Amino acid sequence: MGRDVIIACDFNSKAEVIEFLGKFKEEKPFVKIGMELFYAEGPEIVRTIKSMGHKIFLDLKLHDIPNTVKKAMAVLSGLDVDMCNVHAAGTKAMMEAAIEGLTRPDGSRPLLIAVTQLTSTSRLMRLLCTMQRTRWKPAWTVLSALRLRQEKYIPYAGRNS
Repeated sequence: MGRDVIIACDFNSKAEVIEFLGKFKEEKPFVKIGMELFYAEGPEIVRTIKSMGHKIFLDLKLHDIPNTVKKAMAVLSGLDVDMCNVHAAGTKAMMEAAIEGLTRPDGSRPLLIAVTQLTSTSRLMRLLCTMQRTRWKPAWTVLSALRLRQEKYIPYAGRNS
């Protein structure tokens, strides 16, 4: 991959993607296909873009039980994507299953990366994840949530909010 720049194809339809990628005559940029486009157009969008000569990062952030991720990754590997991802919160076993599913009979496989933190994750969610990982006692959880309420990070559902 070297120093490839990945261009996000965050379009609503196959037609929009094809029109955009048609502007690249000589160069064939590495492109990202996200959930929205993949779910709207299905695996055919990957096949179409691959047939145009582009490398593909399929950004689906899989996160499920290991066996489900393994089977899903086998399907994605069969689409000849160049890179895909999982959410790292899915455990080491899930990530190992993902690699197993991606690995083709000849031993080759797409690059697998793990997303560790979504940019939209709030401070409260980060705190709650930390509490879960460190097994904080319930009293500390309540006190921490109240502190966040005082700092106006989370709304209060009571009458005086």
